[in-house]
Amino acid sequence: MKSEDSCHGDRDSNEQRRNYHPQEIREYLKLSDGSKINFVIDRDGQVKIIPLNVPVESLSGILHRPGIQKATIEEMEAAIMEAQVIGLDTNILIRYFTRDDEEQCQQATELIQAGEKCFITNIVLCEMVWVLKGEPYKFSKGDILETIEAMLHSPTFEFENTSAVYQALQRTREGRADFSDYMIEAISRQYGCLQTASFDKKLRGEDGFRCL
Repeated sequence: MKSEDSCHGDRDSNEQRRNYHPQEIREYLKLSDGSKINFVIDRDGQVKIIPLNVPVESLSGILHRPGIQKATIEEMEAAIMEAQVIGLDTNILIRYFTRDDEEQCQQATELIQAGEKCFITNIVLCEMVWVLKGEPYKFSKGDILETIEAMLHSPTFEFENTSAVYQALQRTREGRADFSDYMIEAISRQYGCLQTASFDKKLRGEDGFRCL
């Protein structure tokens, strides 16, 4: 499945396209024959290149830490419900990244590393953030954003809206709002909305939002 915004991305860096990748750029991006890249659009309308050079195997257990408290499936669902969202289940990604349940992590690993593309919807990504920052995990914003960035650089994961994910990632690093807030604004702007209205006071003064 291909997302509309990335239909021109994820191209093989091979002989056919070598003229588009000068040696200096290939070395800077650590591209080799057979490497893949993706394209995203930032808030200023600039096209950015993302090298897909992070093996999905390196992401297994990326959030594991000694003595990590394992969340039950019920606790994950409770965290999602507290965020007032009903969407796709995110526990495969949670188990894969935290490696807090060896049996389920093994099943998730076999699925994710089977060589097929893993499609990630916007809501799944937002749910993943809510679960990881909530009880019992309480991962820092930095840990969560590093995980999302690693996913962006992995050729295994394909996103519903890669550009929106990229923009939300950059804004969350510097802003006061949540990742999901910036996702909402980025997608709304793609559909021609000049502003996104909200009662959320932490959005006051944030570009693209109108706080009521």
